[in-house]
Order: sequence, then C-alpha cells, then structure tokens
Amino acid sequence: MRLGDRLASTVSHAVGSWWFVGIQTLGLIAWVVLNTLAATKAIRWDGYPYVFLNLMLSFQAAYTGPILLIAARRQEAIQAAQQKYMLHLMEAVKTLLEEHRNAEHRTGIDRPD
Repeated sequence: MRLGDRLASTVSHAVGSWWFVGIQTLGLIAWVVLNTLAATKAIRWDGYPYVFLNLMLSFQAAYTGPILLIAARRQEAIQAAQQKYMLHLMEAVKTLLEEHRNAEHRTGIDRPD
C-alpha cells in the first residue's frame, strides 16, 4: 500500500467521523463568536462576512472531496481482491470435494447423509 493510499484512508476515517464534525462545529462557532464579540477591531482577524473563514472552508472542501474518492477507490480495490480470493478459494474447495467424492466412490465407502 502506498503512502498516499494510507494517508487518504486515514483522512477519510477522520473526516467521516462524528468526532470531526463536533470539533469542526465547535471551531466554527468559536471563530464566529470571537470575531463578532471582539471588543476592538484590532482583535478581530476576520470580521463579518468572514471571508478568511470561507476561504479556509473552500480549501478544506477542495481537498477533502478528492481524498475521499481516493479512499473509496482503494476500498473498492481491496473488496475486488477479496472477492477474487474468495472465488479462488471456493473453486479449490469444490475441486477437493469432487476429488474426495470420487475417491469414496472408487473405494466403495458409503457416506452418511
């Protein structure tokens, strides 16, 4: 697994959690409250209409979407490999069962049903 795939998986697990939603919500509330209730304009770093906040959220959305798609593509590849393995395993079990039944038939051993 490549570093980018691992990073995408880690980010998607973090972004897709209630923990992240809660932390981001608290951060946004703090941003708005601190910039709205600040006593002087010198303390306000991003007054209404919160242009810098909008810019940061746009950057986050611009990167989060593709990262989530990368993680989804990686998960699809993992599932495809698992399905291929299961198909191979089922074919091997089927072959072994047929060989066992043929051996029983040749030796005349009766199987209990």
